[in-house]
Amino acid sequence: MRRKLPTKSVNLLSPIQPPQDTFSMLYDWAFSVGKFLLIFVQIVVIAVFITRLYWDQVNNDLTREINEKAAVLAQEDMQEREVLYRRLHSLFDDLNTLNTSKPRNARTVVVVLENVPRNVYLEDYSFNNGRLSKDFYAHDFADVREYERFLKGHPNHYDVSLELERTGDIDREIEFSVSYMIGEKEED
Repeated sequence: MRRKLPTKSVNLLSPIQPPQDTFSMLYDWAFSVGKFLLIFVQIVVIAVFITRLYWDQVNNDLTREINEKAAVLAQEDMQEREVLYRRLHSLFDDLNTLNTSKPRNARTVVVVLENVPRNVYLEDYSFNNGRLSKDFYAHDFADVREYERFLKGHPNHYDVSLELERTGDIDREIEFSVSYMIGEKEED
């Protein structure tokens, strides 16, 4: 009888012993681990490329929108409106500064004019830096003296000066000027 012999096969793909030289080890690594690393890098590159396409589209949309708005702002009527808007804001700032830094003079002038005697007639007045100057005429010197006493006795008037300018012959007309500071007197 015949005995059966074990079959022998030759595997030409895998070496009998592991390679010992550097080139063979590098070759084995490249075809085992390196191929997965290469696939991973390619996936990352494709993802970055797709992301870049998305952000380029977003950037183009924003650029188009900015250019459209810039065209609207470049129109002549919009430029005129901008100039008007800036001037109005400058005016409002100036009014706010005046409102907060200057005293309320209109009420003071009204109070001063209400206290002029009936027989004394106002010709002109000016108000500058808290000093009120007025030109009057009257027919009686007693009315002038009465008005002078009133101004000197008023607590919010100081540095009062009265100057007779001319005495007319017609109807004994007396012209005079009054000048005084409005407000409380500052102590030195």
